[in-house]
Amino acid sequence: MWIQECHRLYGEFVERSSGGRVVPGRLEEALSEAKAKRKIGTEELRLIEDSPDWPYPQWWPRLSAEFGDPVLLPQDEARTVQILQDRIKYIEVVSVALRFIFPEDYGIMSPPVIGLLNLSPGGDHTGHYLRYLAVLKHIRQHYEGLGRIADVDMALWVAAHLDSTEYSAILEALHQDQTFQEIRLRNMVDSLGRYWGRNERARLTLAQVLAKHDHVLAALIAARCFESKVIEMAARLKINADTRYMNEGVLHALVRKLELQRVPVPEGVSLDDLRQHRNYAVHKFDPSVSKAEASHLIAGVGRLYEE
Repeated sequence: MWIQECHRLYGEFVERSSGGRVVPGRLEEALSEAKAKRKIGTEELRLIEDSPDWPYPQWWPRLSAEFGDPVLLPQDEARTVQILQDRIKYIEVVSVALRFIFPEDYGIMSPPVIGLLNLSPGGDHTGHYLRYLAVLKHIRQHYEGLGRIADVDMALWVAAHLDSTEYSAILEALHQDQTFQEIRLRNMVDSLGRYWGRNERARLTLAQVLAKHDHVLAALIAARCFESKVIEMAARLKINADTRYMNEGVLHALVRKLELQRVPVPEGVSLDDLRQHRNYAVHKFDPSVSKAEASHLIAGVGRLYEE
């Protein structure tokens, strides 16, 4: 399995990146007392910063001298992360400390892995890290041989750095792994959904982006946006219609009434023409709506929303 192979390659990849061999278990052992006591302070951060088994990146601040009095960490995951975030202020550094003290339950939140998983920031830093950990836990449950969250994190870090020439077979297995691709897609949709669910204009933006990749789905979204715009225009003119269940008959009647009342639309845009293209998007199956028809619908509906 590609993810186990990536985990096996972790030491080699870190050595390539840092120029030295690392044994993460040695640092974990050095922090075993902190783990047992669930206590972290200046000494624990200093051990991590100075350890040859963690080539501490220069772009992450060294905060051991500024940490202050040690803190006791509760069993609750969210409270643990929040306590350290309140003290350290850098969620990446929080993730490093927790990964080496509690490798069974935590991983490092690094940009390469975040990018591979298609996770985008949302809410506060603590919430973002907790979402990241939830994804790692889901991956751990699915793949054998990765008993700890830190192991999942290490494997994904390698996967994010694979060269397509040298490691083409592993990358191909990754890309063909339906479960992993579903995880990545779900993360992307969850992130985008916080934006596009706001209103129809946001959904239309989604359609415009999707058109380059899946014009059929993009056209369906644009069709919904067109229906919503027709209903909005009719409501402004106090045109009554039962729009709880939109169908071709209701839509056709509304468009006809709007055109009879000469409702203003952008130059070159025809509501009836867009209605016909909406029908192509919703009802054509063999063949389905063409790229040209989808583009015409999306562009026309986009002009309606510019008004």
